[in-house]
Amino acid sequence: MKQFTQILLLAIAFIFTSCFEKEPKDKIEEVTMYVSHETGIYYGMLSSPVEGMLIKEEGWKDWESRPFQEISGFEYIKGHKYTLLVEKTTLANPPMDASNVKYKLISIVEQIPVGNR
Repeated sequence: MKQFTQILLLAIAFIFTSCFEKEPKDKIEEVTMYVSHETGIYYGMLSSPVEGMLIKEEGWKDWESRPFQEISGFEYIKGHKYTLLVEKTTLANPPMDASNVKYKLISIVEQIPVGNR
């Protein structure tokens, strides 16, 4: 009987500690991002391929194509290249049909028109 009581108490303790586990939190950081003067093709999850801007975070080797509205508060102008300071939020619990990363413009560090535009 003593063993049963101990096992029961351990089970109850486990149940209570499981209920109080912390929810995962979003990771927020400031990053430098580069936006190319050229565009690419963006392949969305639920849409057909569309034209998008090419972005690269500091430290990335390759460019990635993203929708023009990917960075909240930023308006892309074709033919311009940018260096941006953005707030990058990596969502702990992202929606199933969306990216787990959100970008918000903090400031435009540099904007340079390229070519004959």
